[in-house]
Amino acid sequence: MKARSLQYRFLMTVMSAILIVTIFVGGFSIYEVDNYIQKETQHLVEVTCENEATKINDELIAIRRYLHQHPELSFEEYHTAAYIQQQLDQLQIPYTAGVAGTGIIALIEGQHPTRKCIALRADMDALPIQETNTCEYSSVNEGIMHACGHDVHTTCLLGAVKILHK
Repeated sequence: MKARSLQYRFLMTVMSAILIVTIFVGGFSIYEVDNYIQKETQHLVEVTCENEATKINDELIAIRRYLHQHPELSFEEYHTAAYIQQQLDQLQIPYTAGVAGTGIIALIEGQHPTRKCIALRADMDALPIQETNTCEYSSVNEGIMHACGHDVHTTCLLGAVKILHK
């Protein structure tokens, strides 16, 4: 985290120096400079997130397939909750389990935890539907299937957690 932070500060310092020179040479307004810094910073964040997501792509596919194969109905997601808790434990992310029965609240604190809070959520329950697919990760639970996409929601949230935690 410190290395990335130092790289980021170095990049912003260099960009600022270039912009200061550009202001004197090109006569740009402060508004134009602010917009440029904002766009470059946003691009840096987007590229970083995309690179991190690419790195964990295979892991996310495995998570989604596991969740799809082991669906549970609403308020009965005990194994799903345990699986998510295991993922959080591996990342050493603090959480509260058993919220409304099987819910989990995890907390990732940023560099300025008192300034802002962003909440991300995902459903993790499945539906009482018999899966007729014959893929290798079809539901092993009779009469229950992730036909609703909540296996994808949970996977995406775990992916976001992994990226934000870095």
